[in-house]
Amino acid sequence: MSHEFLQTLLRKLPKIDALLRLPGMDLVCESHGRERVTEALRAAVEDLRRDLSEGRPGPRSLESWMEELPGCLARILQEELQTSLVPVINAAGVLLHTNLGRAPLSAAALSRVRDLSGVYTTLEYDLASGRRGSRSVHAQRILSRLFPGCAAHVVNNNAAAVLLAINGLAEGREVVVSRGELIEI
Repeated sequence: MSHEFLQTLLRKLPKIDALLRLPGMDLVCESHGRERVTEALRAAVEDLRRDLSEGRPGPRSLESWMEELPGCLARILQEELQTSLVPVINAAGVLLHTNLGRAPLSAAALSRVRDLSGVYTTLEYDLASGRRGSRSVHAQRILSRLFPGCAAHVVNNNAAAVLLAINGLAEGREVVVSRGELIEI
């Protein structure tokens, strides 16, 4: 492709506002928002410009590229919204592998999560008094049955558990922690 022909072709690339007026682009904007579509259009035009400049084969014609653009863009934008989390098999030999999402929930736990995740709950509400309650009471009630005479508190990560243990065992004193034991969380 001659330099002059390439320059002529690059000058013919449509402006973003013209591409936004293509048939079907209004539906893409409705589904994904004008800002996301505009950003995706800029990227598509830049990709086409780069392909043409580097001598890679482009579309059959600019008209066919523009005709296919709304559908192509809709697919790309929808794919960007898809989750990247997929089930895998833990063959690492580490039971609670932090890179693999830790421990899977049991069928009973999943069922309970399903039951409660779509409704309001008494997370921090005391039905008996009709006032704000504590979210700790739910675990405390069960743990006190399992371990009579003991107080309990539940936290959601190891760093919080270590902090509570250190505070309880060494309150007011200095605690030395090696760099190797520090965690990023």
